[in-house]
Amino acid sequence: GLVADLTKELGIDYYIRGLRSGSDYDYETLDFYATQKLAPHLKVLYVPAKQSEIDVSSSIVRGLIGYGKPYAEYLPEKIRKDVISAVENRRAGD
Repeated sequence: GLVADLTKELGIDYYIRGLRSGSDYDYETLDFYATQKLAPHLKVLYVPAKQSEIDVSSSIVRGLIGYGKPYAEYLPEKIRKDVISAVENRRAGD
């Protein structure tokens, strides 16, 4: 629902999803069908992940953050500083 609402609000017609494995494909396909009911205008594109990034999972990172464990090494360098800053800001607000 959130993606459907946001893309409508921003006038976005394409939604790009990264896939690491067959299980990602299965999950994203089910999500695609649900999203199509809410946002039939939306076209979803699947992009295979780089082999070096296959082990990076947002669920793993969220779990590590939630349990206060080190997580930075699992983040792509391009977004590492931004994510760390966002986590620190969120913790400061708790």
